[in-house]
Amino acid sequence: AALEKVVELDPKSPTALRQLGELELQAGNYAKSASYLKRSLQIRTDDSTAAYQLGRALEKTGDFGGARDALESSLKVMPGQLPARILLGNVYINLKDAKAAQDQFEAALLVDANSVDAQVGLSRAFLAEGNSAEALRQLEPLTRTQANNPDVFEAISQAYKAAGKNAEAEQAANRAQALRS
Repeated sequence: AALEKVVELDPKSPTALRQLGELELQAGNYAKSASYLKRSLQIRTDDSTAAYQLGRALEKTGDFGGARDALESSLKVMPGQLPARILLGNVYINLKDAKAAQDQFEAALLVDANSVDAQVGLSRAFLAEGNSAEALRQLEPLTRTQANNPDVFEAISQAYKAAGKNAEAEQAANRAQALRS
């Protein structure tokens, strides 16, 4: 309420607009969040945090093109953002651009070579390209180092299924489900 009062008094306060956008994002009000964050970015165009948060909000609303643009804007200002790279990779998968997704996940791995999210994302990009063998090569070591990570087993289940290894796919899917329970 205090932030809304600040925006009433000064509708061009980028700090208040960004904070309102972040609060709405946390509350799950993605469209409202995006509205505040867009207004903040119109005032402070080089705010990489606001651009990243806008990308998150737009991705949640299903506006993958808008999310891509916001995330790319954020990364132009601060290229080393691991979460932005990973989210942008996922956005590209949703946009059916597997090569661009692969590029983002590889860039994320340059930022943090041990990022499990980037490794799983890269395997999903390989799957989107139809390269189940490379996806499996990426994921199989993770099943040993990330034995309690359901995302790893969910991804490898998809890779096994794409490779025609249905028994292994079912076993991995069961493991993912058990880990999520």
